[in-house]
Amino acid sequence: MQLYTYPVTTNALKVALLEAYIKPFLDLGIEQRLIQLKKREQSQADFLAINPKGKIPVLVNAARGETVTESNAILLYLLGLPQVQAVPELAKLSQGSNVMSWLFWQASDTGIDRGGYHFNRVLLPHWGVNRAHEPDEEQLGKFSKSCQVLEQVLAQNTYLCGDDVSVADISVAALFMFHQEAGMPLDNYPHLVAWLTRLEARSWWRSAKDEAVDFIGDLTHR
Repeated sequence: MQLYTYPVTTNALKVALLEAYIKPFLDLGIEQRLIQLKKREQSQADFLAINPKGKIPVLVNAARGETVTESNAILLYLLGLPQVQAVPELAKLSQGSNVMSWLFWQASDTGIDRGGYHFNRVLLPHWGVNRAHEPDEEQLGKFSKSCQVLEQVLAQNTYLCGDDVSVADISVAALFMFHQEAGMPLDNYPHLVAWLTRLEARSWWRSAKDEAVDFIGDLTHR
């Protein structure tokens, strides 16, 4: 399988987190193909032939003649592979009555990304674009509303769907991976922060974060 990606976008981080979670159990043999967003390679004909939407990530499984776009769809596709479903520790990631609800919420909710913290304070500076970013009142309001939703649920649950990590946690938490570096205003959401702290302590989270940090470091020194 080939994954067309740019490792430090929030959507790409979702897939990286799941890959890191799966890795101790299975080698899926996913080959990474870097799409240089700064060079607008996602808008070039070669890539548009793979994904007419012009967006990453994209997973291509040539052996099965399948191309999967949209990050949450890729998460579910990987978890639905027979070899993944055969491992109980992995199969349970997509189980639970609320998993799909959270994936749809994340895909449709604009609040967290709308704040622009990750893009403007994490990614752009390493492209050599240094500009002060403060979300406007509308953006901050949407960001706060999304955080309030998470805070309310996490006040009652260890993870989004209960006592165990699910793919819902991976999808939503990826947007917060660089919350400290981006200076996201999370002081009013202690249960959300505690949830992130629990995830950050996991070895698979640290592995994915380390790879993203290394990628950013390489960008900085080019």
